[in-house]
Amino acid sequence: MKSYRVHAEREGKFWLLRVPELDIMTQARRLTEADEMARDLIATWLDAAPDSFGIDLDVALPDELAQRRDRARQLREEADRLRDQAAEELRVVVREAHDAGMSVRELAVALGVSHQRAQQILAESRRMTA
Repeated sequence: MKSYRVHAEREGKFWLLRVPELDIMTQARRLTEADEMARDLIATWLDAAPDSFGIDLDVALPDELAQRRDRARQLREEADRLRDQAAEELRVVVREAHDAGMSVRELAVALGVSHQRAQQILAESRRMTA
């Protein structure tokens, strides 16, 4: 599905919404209306159904806020990556400890989780290695 980038920039009481690829523009009173307004503009311009394309909204912020937003996005991506790594390490620990003879209830105590959660982790581990 084709997507159009929409650049939103605050100007006075309104948000100016520019679609550079089509060289068209509209406005919205609130940013929450940006998707609908941009979609309506593009659909009218292209004589297309409003749900036949995607919208990638790029909101302009003052430089310092934009930098902080971008840093927050980077940190969130890093946290997601680290969470995935931690989950994989935990699955390995559970699988290897269980294979070495620890019961699910013993694993639960060792990991500080419920025995139901320990069983879930073990099942996930078995599915991922099958």
